[in-house]
Amino acid sequence: MWCLTELKKYFKQGELANDFDVCRYYDLKARIKGNKYRKELPKINNNGIIMNEFQIKIEKYLLLDEKSKKKIKLKAKKQLPYFEQKFKQIMSEQYKKIVY
Repeated sequence: MWCLTELKKYFKQGELANDFDVCRYYDLKARIKGNKYRKELPKINNNGIIMNEFQIKIEKYLLLDEKSKKKIKLKAKKQLPYFEQKFKQIMSEQYKKIVY
C-alpha cells in the first residue's frame, strides 16, 4: 500500500498539468513572441524531417522519462495561465484594430 501513498503525493489534484495542458503550453510558448502571435510557425529541418518548433518540443516531451515529464508538467502548470492571459490580450488588441 505504500506505493499508493507515494502516487498520491505525485498526482495531487491540480498540482500537475495534464498532457493537454503541456501541449497548450508548448503551442502558446512557440507562437507568442513579444506582443505578437504567429499563426504559422517557421519550419525547421530536424534530422532530415521538416517540423516546426511546437512539433519538435512535443516529440522531445513524449520521449522523456516520468521524472522529467513531471518537471515539465509542474512548469506548464505554473506558466500556462501567463501565456493564456497574454494570448487573450494579443487577440483583443488585434480585434480592436480590426473593428476601429
